[in-house]
Formats: sequence, C-alpha cells, structure tokens
Amino acid sequence: MTVVITAGIHSGEYPGVAAAIRVADEIDPASVKGRLMLMHCVNTSGFWDKSPGLVPEDGVNLNADYPGKADGTTGERIANFFVKEIFPQIDFLIDLHSGGPMEPLTPCLFFPAGAGDEVERRAFEAACATDIPYLIASFARTGEYSWAATHHGVPGLLLERGHSGHCRSEWIDAYRRDLRLLLA
Repeated sequence: MTVVITAGIHSGEYPGVAAAIRVADEIDPASVKGRLMLMHCVNTSGFWDKSPGLVPEDGVNLNADYPGKADGTTGERIANFFVKEIFPQIDFLIDLHSGGPMEPLTPCLFFPAGAGDEVERRAFEAACATDIPYLIASFARTGEYSWAATHHGVPGLLLERGHSGHCRSEWIDAYRRDLRLLLA
C-alpha cells in the first residue's frame, strides 16, 4: 500500500506543514509496511510569499483547480504533476489543511462521496479512525483529494485543524495523533 500525506496546499495553513515535518522525523522507516510519501509543503511559493491561500504566480487554488495542464501556469503544472505522476501510484491520500487568516473553523474532515462505493467506504472507515468530531461527505470533484477519488479511485481525506492563520502546538500534536491513527 502507498499512502501520500500532503500539507501546504494553501499558503497560510501552517499546522499541517509542521505536523508532516515532525511525523516524517518520528517515523522509523524500518517499521513502514508499504510506501509512505510525505509532501510537507506543496504550495512552496505561497508559503514563502505568505500569500492568502492560492499559488501566487497565477492564483490557482490547488484544492479546486484540478486536473491542471502539463504546459500551463505554475499551479496548473503542480496539479497536473499530481494527476499524472502521483495519483496513479497511490492507494490512499491524506491532505492536511487549516483555516487561513480570515477563516475560523472547527476541526472537521471531508471524505469523498459519489466516487464509488468502495472508495467512499474505505475513506469513511479511515475517517472514523481519527478523533475529529465532524466527518463531512463531500461531492467536490476538482480538488486534490476529490480528483484522486473521482478520477483515479483513490480514497482519501481532507483534514481541517487550526484556524486564523495560526500554528499552535496543540493543533500540530492533534495532527500528529491523526496521522499515527490513520497510518496504523
């Protein structure tokens, strides 16, 4: 089984980035059965630019603008890379988000609905392994995890912890716990 963990899809959403880095440091590679890919900051230019969520070079939303284009703008090429190179190789996708500077929110997660019974079942079972209180069936089709589910049959989750552009240690720790529960 191959699991991909992504964070930093949107700039300004820091707890997932920090959690992915820490989990990568904590995992003993010898204990991993299968393959694990951690991409701690997908939207790196947005992270460094501190732009509000989107890829700053072109305004692409990496959680809404899939499938992208091989010869497109920066954000379109990132999305296309995932569609062509990552999604065909994986069995599960975990995408870590949080509320940006103007986004207070309660911890919740989204799992794909309408992407086929098996995809939905596997994603929902994984969602139940976390201690996130709100599990939301999503019919989205053009974001990272939803494109993978709908077009590649890859179950996945989009987790939301943290808000207002902050990066509190309790949110990072909660994400680390979520990831340990999901990987188990």
